[in-house]
Amino acid sequence: MNCYEDVEFKAALAWERRQQVANNQIKLEDVNIENDWKALEKRIYMVGPLPRYVLGDGECFRRVIDANSALSRTLDEDVERYVKHLSNKAEWYVDDTTDNIVKLVRVWKTCPEEARNQAVCTYVRGRILEEVMTSFAKTKFRSNVLVSFKKRCLSGLEASGLQTFMIGSVVTEVVQHLKYLPREGETERSRSGVLCRPAARGRVPISPHHFSSADTPLEIVVGCLYKPVENNFPVVDGFFLVDAVGKGVSLPEGAEAPTQTVVLLEVTRVRNQRTSTCKVRRLRERLAASFSNWREMESRLSYEIIYVQQANSAAIATRQRCGRSGTVSDLASERFWGGVDQFRVKLDAPIAKLILQEIYDAKITEDVAAIVRDLRGVNITAVAGADTE
Repeated sequence: MNCYEDVEFKAALAWERRQQVANNQIKLEDVNIENDWKALEKRIYMVGPLPRYVLGDGECFRRVIDANSALSRTLDEDVERYVKHLSNKAEWYVDDTTDNIVKLVRVWKTCPEEARNQAVCTYVRGRILEEVMTSFAKTKFRSNVLVSFKKRCLSGLEASGLQTFMIGSVVTEVVQHLKYLPREGETERSRSGVLCRPAARGRVPISPHHFSSADTPLEIVVGCLYKPVENNFPVVDGFFLVDAVGKGVSLPEGAEAPTQTVVLLEVTRVRNQRTSTCKVRRLRERLAASFSNWREMESRLSYEIIYVQQANSAAIATRQRCGRSGTVSDLASERFWGGVDQFRVKLDAPIAKLILQEIYDAKITEDVAAIVRDLRGVNITAVAGADTE
């Protein structure tokens, strides 16, 4: 949107040269549209099909500098999320770098028509791909050298299990396989999770965020998938906040109806994932220490936990109990755990296939790598008299 096609750039270039010849600024025999177009093509690769920057000498140079600066800041902060951005399945963040690296495009295959964000040009896309693959290679190397095979398998299962909930198409498939673990006197149809509400804000978090109770507390918000830094974090592997509640949620007598749900995620291979009141108490304490608004929100939230299991694991079939630890805080922890709706899902073939398609859709190729190497050596030749927009 608001970008020129190649034919429009060529028309603008031809008209510019015609005007220059008519005004005796250049001689007709000096006009070489083919060479001028090659120079413009290099600019389009570097800054995108934006007439203001492609046709303007000074504007183009400044744009390249700004884009490189934006990429350096952005990629240093969070490389992982750009895998999803490049496959055009997730929203880009809107910040002070966005206008340098993003363009808005129309998607005609959908009905109704959609608007989505893409990398503004081949150069930007190639830079992101290189950084993503470099980061992946370093992580893989460290993992292979320093971590045992069993731990790598468990880590991979946890990462895939959590990433499942950041991909819209996968979440839609998960809903089809989600099983409610009923309380005594209930059936599997007694309740449905908040993920069954397609329009719920925050149903698919778009941003991963690592947190620690040792850091300065921050505010929990919709749209983030929170993952603890500590390896011994109690009860869960991650969670996110949704602006809705599931169907069939029961309330204590006199309690105000909740409007938001915390979805707790536990990735596990075992059939019995029981916990204890001591662990539940530690979970609540860690969350209160990590998030500045947790105490104020805690009693007004609905809670769900999803046990995410490997495809060949023995399925969790019953509600997971919370054993007593023999402390005075047992009652409060039991009451809290009793209010958590429990679900389980196995990463069977339909879900696993979608995860693999989404994660590995954006792959660096030799062609893209060659383009990036070529572009880094380009000396942009100014097109005389092309400062007009």
